[in-house]
Amino acid sequence: MLTLQRLYNKKTRMRDKSLDIVKGIACILMIFAHSHSLGRTIDNDFTYFFWYLGFFAPIIFFASIGAALIYQLKKRSLYSLIIFNLLLFLISFANLGRESIEYLDITKNNLIGSLALSTIFTLIYWEINGLFVFIILLILDRFLNTINLTPTILHGILFALIPWSGITTLGKYLHKNKKNTLFVFVIGILITFYYLIIKREYITTQFLTSSFLGVSLLIYSFCLLVAPMIGKVPILSLLLTFLGKNSLLFYFLHLFILFTITFKLQAVLMWIFILVSSIIFMLILKSLNHYTLERISSLLWFWVVLVSAIFVPLLFKFPQQFQFYFFSILTIIFALNYKNLFKLKIIGS
Repeated sequence: MLTLQRLYNKKTRMRDKSLDIVKGIACILMIFAHSHSLGRTIDNDFTYFFWYLGFFAPIIFFASIGAALIYQLKKRSLYSLIIFNLLLFLISFANLGRESIEYLDITKNNLIGSLALSTIFTLIYWEINGLFVFIILLILDRFLNTINLTPTILHGILFALIPWSGITTLGKYLHKNKKNTLFVFVIGILITFYYLIIKREYITTQFLTSSFLGVSLLIYSFCLLVAPMIGKVPILSLLLTFLGKNSLLFYFLHLFILFTITFKLQAVLMWIFILVSSIIFMLILKSLNHYTLERISSLLWFWVVLVSAIFVPLLFKFPQQFQFYFFSILTIIFALNYKNLFKLKIIGS
């Protein structure tokens, strides 16, 4: 009995359920943002507010990934995490290709690629104080924003690394120093109050401006504070935890559904439709994958073929519709099987 209790405590330390809940909240916000931006909703003044909240999904997600690294480093090597994120960076180009973007252009809004690069960057300077790194990166980002850089690969890498690494580092810092979460929440309230009440400015949704950062601090720290309370509500906790544990699959799949459908619904109905259909397809795909590709996804050749397939359009010209489905399948297969990457001897655990 004592052994089982120790085993349970060890597993608890390896994963924080509240982080899954926070990532689940980010998944819900993705639905708000993407269903509107892709023109699938009939909106009104009420639903526009939720569309606005959706812009903060990347902040919540990036910060929670930074916090999750604390637990991942307890069960996986630094080397294996860096290799995984390099592969995720390559897969991100397939996601761009699916969206009819020049898929080797890093200067586009490649959030998955930014997530991979910022995670690597955070791992490299892991031992440095997170709050200090966040402030330095924030100052550097402000400086770069004063320079009119021509959209180049270098500019794209700077966008991917500097601001988003700061957010990832902030998530790590807050999780290591949970007593400071309430303090950051208050800071977020003050910044938001300053822009809304004193300066009477509309808080822009442009990423990482001062007003956007203030609201981001407010929303992310609020999510951290309410996550333990949500964990006590069985159905809501189960839903958000499932989404949080499968957030990468949800990201690719809900976008696939939104790109595929051609009809519009009232915003609330569309949100429910996307959420329910995504969960149903996730359950079906996970079940099918368990009896098929999962059995070979721990083999090296499987990943060589999968990653190599990203560059097929460089050699052959395909119709746009074929390219859409081709890249969608690649990203979904990756999301279903990426955990088996760590079983490869070349990567290690």
